[in-house]
Amino acid sequence: MGISGSSIADCYLPPKCSQEVLDSAVAAVCSAEQLAKDHREILICVMVHMRCPDAILARIGTLNPVQMAVLAEVFYVSLAEIFHGWKPRGSGLLGNTDDLPFRDLADVLGLTHMLGTRPASISVATAALKPDLLFSECSKRQLGLCYITHNEKAECSPILPHSVMVLGTYRHMFFWLFLALLVGPDFQEKIWEIAGGENVWGCTNGILLSPSMHKLFHEGQCSFHPDPGYDATSTVIDVTIHSRGSGRELGGISTTCHSEPAMQVTIAEDGTLQFPECTPMFVRGNSRFRFFTVDPANYPLPHPILLELHHTLWSVINTTRLNSRPPHGWKPLGFQADVFLPSSKVENSPSSPETSDHSDHEESSE
Repeated sequence: MGISGSSIADCYLPPKCSQEVLDSAVAAVCSAEQLAKDHREILICVMVHMRCPDAILARIGTLNPVQMAVLAEVFYVSLAEIFHGWKPRGSGLLGNTDDLPFRDLADVLGLTHMLGTRPASISVATAALKPDLLFSECSKRQLGLCYITHNEKAECSPILPHSVMVLGTYRHMFFWLFLALLVGPDFQEKIWEIAGGENVWGCTNGILLSPSMHKLFHEGQCSFHPDPGYDATSTVIDVTIHSRGSGRELGGISTTCHSEPAMQVTIAEDGTLQFPECTPMFVRGNSRFRFFTVDPANYPLPHPILLELHHTLWSVINTTRLNSRPPHGWKPLGFQADVFLPSSKVENSPSSPETSDHSDHEESSE
């Protein structure tokens, strides 16, 4: 039986890579004897969650140990710094102005076209006002209520962090390459259209939650899995809560919402929304809730692709144990070959596999 990851979040994201290709790529990583143990572990932990085309995953198996180490640090920087909020110390990628090893890696993977510069960042002064705009739009959509508790003391939580989705710096190229590997180039572009650049401040990338729920969601302790059937005109979408250690109470958080999503939000004869209250109950893993909007055209629902991506990213973080502070056992060695390989043993970069995927890609206009 081969190694595999969880099969959750399969409604809106692409399907997992085939088991045969995954097993082959994992075997190649495991057989790279010169590769540091920490690099090998993070590569395998991310690969089991990958949903890119099989041809891209197969190319990972063609990398030499130097390129595998570069890829491991791309994963490390993307997950640790951007999604867990602490700075990865000692990363050769961040500390080196020569991006040749990074671009060489992208070339071998057939993803150089994904490194086009993203639209320029908005000014610092403008950015300071954007969180208030996100809160305002989500508040209008949800009538100021937390989706889970219907508490009016709610905070706005971005689904994907604006720190990575807005800027177009060298450091942020790591994340976009990581995302192209995780979900494939086409979906990487789709995610940029939904929540990249200025779109990161739209309410499709935000959820109004009570302070306690906000903390759990922000730290990856819980995620929301949307039911199928969403489209841009949807006024409601039902979700199931997944918690780390599913089935347990989520931090003692209680709600007066009905246990059935259809009863949580009702429409009165005059068209107004009503929220019938029931006996308070604890929120648990697998509890179901109805997300709603009063105006799908101007204040659309949280996008289900982003909700599933949030879960997938935190699944990777938890699998790699980067949820520890500091990361368990991780000693970044940098991407330069002579740091971890005798110079006499450094192999030339293998040629990229000759597949039709390369010729079909167009250069990014961004």
